[in-house]
Amino acid sequence: MYYVSCLNEDEYADYIRREFTISKGRETRELHHLHFTFWPDKGVPEEVTGIVEFRQRVQNIPSEFDGPVLVHCSAGVGRTGTYIALDILTKEGESEGSIHIPGCVINMRHDRANMIQTTNQYDFLYRALVCSLSDISKPVRGKYFRQYMKQMGDEDINGQFQELQNVLGKTSNNEMHAVEEKREIKGNIRPFPDIPDAFMEYIAADRNIPCLLLNSTPGASGYINAVYIDSLKARNRFLVVKSPTKDNVIGFLRLLYQENCSCVVSFETSKDKQKKPNVGFYYPADNHILKEGMFQVSCSVKENKGYCSKRLLTITHNGTNGQRSVPHFGFNAWDNTSDVPKSSKDFLDFIRSVDATLRETSTRGPVLVHCLDGSGKSALFCVVSILLEKMDIYQEVSVVNTIRKVRSRRKSAIPSKEQFEFCHECVLSYVKSFEYSQYANFTTSIASEPDA
Repeated sequence: MYYVSCLNEDEYADYIRREFTISKGRETRELHHLHFTFWPDKGVPEEVTGIVEFRQRVQNIPSEFDGPVLVHCSAGVGRTGTYIALDILTKEGESEGSIHIPGCVINMRHDRANMIQTTNQYDFLYRALVCSLSDISKPVRGKYFRQYMKQMGDEDINGQFQELQNVLGKTSNNEMHAVEEKREIKGNIRPFPDIPDAFMEYIAADRNIPCLLLNSTPGASGYINAVYIDSLKARNRFLVVKSPTKDNVIGFLRLLYQENCSCVVSFETSKDKQKKPNVGFYYPADNHILKEGMFQVSCSVKENKGYCSKRLLTITHNGTNGQRSVPHFGFNAWDNTSDVPKSSKDFLDFIRSVDATLRETSTRGPVLVHCLDGSGKSALFCVVSILLEKMDIYQEVSVVNTIRKVRSRRKSAIPSKEQFEFCHECVLSYVKSFEYSQYANFTTSIASEPDA
């Protein structure tokens, strides 16, 4: 008779990590169980970074025994075969400097028929190996990050950024056609978003894009230029959207209310709105009420630190008689003539303020993040937030992999070398922010772990 007990369970956006004890008679063993939850049967994940980093987590698990890693899926050949091939070929490439993918698959099929079941899985294996074997994808430990940055020259940063640009996913013919249509529209004063409005019809079934259903009218498309982005721990943690135009304030409020957003992060200051006449106001001045369609919005200022202002929005929906209070953060220390904020310290403090408020709220909805083009500033906020989360939980990060994963949802994320450098600068500032005693604990906790 076997007895199995679950000691603990940690859930992440892509996987769940559990620890079991298995007992038989007087013998008890510990078992680490990693469950990748983002891989559809006979299909492939939407991007490769998740499974590559999942494999790294498996490699980092300490083992008391010399036995094999047990890998399973529904049939034990498709997803299982792809993962095993990724593991074998990554180790082969790292040790020998070369790989032979067809030979590996043939050898696997000699042992078990139909390993790697579909063409899509075989293609996915190729793309995953590009990421897994790339030197710039390797995570850097927190205790080595200072040294890593000291060794990084401008040429190294530029080389990494160019390599990152070279492995961007291909744009579909439909999307390219939609982009060209968008460019032909005269009088468009906004930067072109990476998901054009015209392309929305082609991706109506995409689960990463919300559909406006609240107060929908017959014949309306229901699509808004917004996309979900996962954090390390939670799916759909961020909802990234363009700042509303004057004509689309109601659509913006519909999205905010319908998705039950836990917080709003804005990169449009009041001065910006005065300079950009097409940016719409979705909240009023203090002690006033804004009325837009079925919505009434009131606002109270809670705090103003110069670089950051915090408000509380109270949104009433007349159609349902519902009322919600939503914290609102505005970042003010970012000159529109620059690709990056003035200070990494202010940016990190801003992220910490948002995180502190989210820990206090019971609302589980996404964080709505918006800027003029729905990408440049908003995506940088998401990337840096995820990097800090990874460093806090894993004590290591790959800046490149984090950007790749965000780009799978927002293709124009981190478009410049300046933003790429700023991501590294933020991680370095985060590592430096620990006091000596805290940092000693921070590094000691990973000293016994094997290198990835």
